[in-house]
Amino acid sequence: MTAAAHWDRADFDRGAHVPGDVVATLEVLLAGDDPVFTALRAQIPFARVVSGCPCGCPSAGLEVDREQVPPAPARVSPIALTAYDDDIHDLVLFTEDGYLSSLELGSVSDEVPASWPDPALMDPPGKPCVPPNRET
Repeated sequence: MTAAAHWDRADFDRGAHVPGDVVATLEVLLAGDDPVFTALRAQIPFARVVSGCPCGCPSAGLEVDREQVPPAPARVSPIALTAYDDDIHDLVLFTEDGYLSSLELGSVSDEVPASWPDPALMDPPGKPCVPPNRET
């Protein structure tokens, strides 16, 4: 599935493997040598889509097969956020107990996005979220 392709809502019901456009988004968002990002990237092949957003956007609830891959080091969630340089979309990644749990696409447009923006538009890609007075 490309970034411009329409999201197949049936993927949510089937607990389908994470589609290619979401994988590409996660890989760009989690780029770099941050140890938490490295551990979360290792979880992508073992993740499944288990829920979607009721608004119809492509935000995805994720579940990782915990028997196949260890958790990422502890860090407060959300784990990463970025905006797209289209001035319309932003992206937030949440984890639970060190595992990928939700990738959420936000939009300031009145229209609900039906697909993921091109990951190349992330500005800047992969920025860890660190609450004030906390270390990564």
